[in-house]
Amino acid sequence: MTVSETLKHPPPPSAKIKKILPPPPKKKKKVILLCGTLETKSSFSGENVTLEGAYIWDGVTVEDNCKVGMCVLDNDVHIKKDVNIESGCILAKGVSKVF
Repeated sequence: MTVSETLKHPPPPSAKIKKILPPPPKKKKKVILLCGTLETKSSFSGENVTLEGAYIWDGVTVEDNCKVGMCVLDNDVHIKKDVNIESGCILAKGVSKVF
């Protein structure tokens, strides 16, 4: 069947047409650990996160585009999106940092 014949006689509405597409590209997470950073069982869910000389305890979550200086993040601390934590900061258990 030629293209012109196909256009004259389209497939019935019940016919299923599959589009074969390549899988979407996977986003690469970028976490930069700089000198002296000590972490335990932390979870970094964000992208473009920079940790510089920080002490990070269990259950810490850091969202997208964050920069954490030389500080202490205790258990279950949650750093929200686009937050910068300056050097010398100590965040105690369960703190959620929002600015």
